[in-house]
Amino acid sequence: MKIIAAIIAATPLFYALSTPASANCYGTESSYRCSDSSGNNYRVNKSGGTTRMTGMNSSGEMWTKSSTSIGNATRTTGFDKDGNYWSSNTTVIGDATRTTGFDSDGNYFSTTCRNGKCTNY
Repeated sequence: MKIIAAIIAATPLFYALSTPASANCYGTESSYRCSDSSGNNYRVNKSGGTTRMTGMNSSGEMWTKSSTSIGNATRTTGFDKDGNYWSSNTTVIGDATRTTGFDSDGNYFSTTCRNGKCTNY
């Protein structure tokens, strides 16, 4: 089965890709491989509330990301292209989303978003 996906790769925690790119993905809904127009490749495996990604950017550098969701909480961890660990915890309560964690340089961050407005702490 062929899956066509549009990805937005730059997130506050993870910079495997620096710009939005269109990706061509092949496989099943729970296990697929993708290549995007910027030369990045990655593999996605989903099981229950856990999603694992392993990828290689266009320079040949590897990265990983794993997310597990239970109820209204999601724990996301990974290693950037330089092998540095990062992690975040996201909790949704009502109309608010709070994310805390450590970036790949070891810096703590905390953000709360409500109705499209976010505050960093």
